[in-house]
Formats: sequence, C-alpha cells, structure tokens
Amino acid sequence: AKLHLRPDGILQQWFPMGSRDPAIVASVARALNESFPYVRVFRSIEGWGYHFLASTSPLPPVSAAVLASHLPPAATADLLEWGPATTAEQQFAAVLNQELALDSLIQQAPGVPALQDDRPVNEYYLLRRVQDAEYRRRWWQHFLDRVGIKS
Repeated sequence: AKLHLRPDGILQQWFPMGSRDPAIVASVARALNESFPYVRVFRSIEGWGYHFLASTSPLPPVSAAVLASHLPPAATADLLEWGPATTAEQQFAAVLNQELALDSLIQQAPGVPALQDDRPVNEYYLLRRVQDAEYRRRWWQHFLDRVGIKS
C-alpha cells in the first residue's frame, strides 16, 4: 500500500476486534510502525477495533470541527447513520478523544513479529489459543457446563 501512496498520502485502516487477540493487533501495529514513520491510532467507537492512520509525512492533529466541516452532506448522513453521536463533530470527537500510543498496542504482545504475507500471524489464532493452558481450561469448563456435566 505504501508504494501506491503519494508522498503526502495517508493510509487509513480500520482493524475490527472480533477476536480480541493481542498478538494479532500487535502484529498489525508493528507492521505499520516498521513501514511508516508517522502512525496514529484511535480506538473505534464502542471499542469495536482500531482506526490506524499511517503516512510518510507528518500527521498533525486536526479538530473534530475541522474534520466535520469537510464532509459533504451525504457523507455526514452516512457517518451518523449508526450513531452514537447526533452530529458529525461529536462523532469525530468520540474517536479523536480515544487516541492511543502505537507502542501500547505493540507492547501487548512484544515478541510477536510484524504481520507480513509470509508471516500471517492472524491466520494462526487457533493454534495460539490451543497452546494456551488457561484457554484450554476455560474452554473445557464451558463445554462441560453446556453438556450438563459437573466438574
């Protein structure tokens, strides 16, 4: 993606958090950190993931009011369709107020390599889970509870 950006271009990537696996998030954050000198990350509204902005040029802070003022009416309607805010400025502020340090995501799993085509960390989720003794214990207990067997 970096090769296709103009010098002042910005990559925007929303990363949904269905799995809540810190290794996957850390690998994505590390990949962006290794590929771009400027990266900002924001927790998504209602905690449904992360919004990454990455560039080879600085990414200065921009206010919610300025961002909202650049939206055409159709984009504003689309932005507000699912809420929770009632104005574009409030919706942008809800995300901008949740900026995180990129390193805080990387440090959740510091030994995990950057996500690459030949190192697809996100594809080994199940393998990591079954190697985790605590996960296996919780899964087994859940299974026993579901089938009505007391442990």
